[in-house]
Amino acid sequence: MLGLMQHHPLLISSLLDHAEKAHHSAQIVSLMPGAPAHRCGYADIARRARQVAQALGALGIREGDRVGTMAWNGYRHLELFFGVSGMGAVLHTVNPRLFPEQIAYIVNHAENQVLFFRCLLRATGCRAGAPAQECAALCRHGRLRRHARAGDSESSVL
Repeated sequence: MLGLMQHHPLLISSLLDHAEKAHHSAQIVSLMPGAPAHRCGYADIARRARQVAQALGALGIREGDRVGTMAWNGYRHLELFFGVSGMGAVLHTVNPRLFPEQIAYIVNHAENQVLFFRCLLRATGCRAGAPAQECAALCRHGRLRRHARAGDSESSVL
């Protein structure tokens, strides 16, 4: 359409594309309790966000599906933000400070297909009876672990 100020739609993924190209040397610093500062750049975040989107696609997540996350803000959360929204799914943040029963209600009500959480928060999310079809955790080593339903002991690394 003529007369528009931009020639492409304003998408979350286009924000990361711009940051990756225009601010590739800018550092993103994440501080987590009990861990050294983590430093990375927008190119790293973009690469990992694409990996998250591909892994979610392999799990059967499609456009419009809800993906829950229960984690503290940090670089992993940023990767999820861009990866999930970039593939057209909906990122649903769950407050890890809530009681397990509240978390279970929120996750049930949202009908999350996948729930991401910090490894340290796993007990809170899964023991709450959250019925997400899959529970997954982005652990410190950065591999995506696929856990069966709450209470199952089997897990696999994607």
